[in-house]
Amino acid sequence: MSSIQTTICEAASVVIKPVNFQLHSYEGKTYWFATQTLEVTTHDGHQCSITIHLQEGLNVLMAGDPVVFPPVPASAGEPA
Repeated sequence: MSSIQTTICEAASVVIKPVNFQLHSYEGKTYWFATQTLEVTTHDGHQCSITIHLQEGLNVLMAGDPVVFPPVPASAGEPA
């Protein structure tokens, strides 16, 4: 099984695709599997696509509210 840990800096766009169901046959048996793709575009236009195979019963990825940064507290110094 794959194990990946990464950081994608300065995401300008995140698109969560709908779940894709597919039939697959293996050793004479047919079964469903589900995938969902996350597409990220960075500030410089580069794209990264991650496809996740979902187990039955897992909650699908959802698009939420826009990110809003809180103000930098004065105790932290001058904001960038």
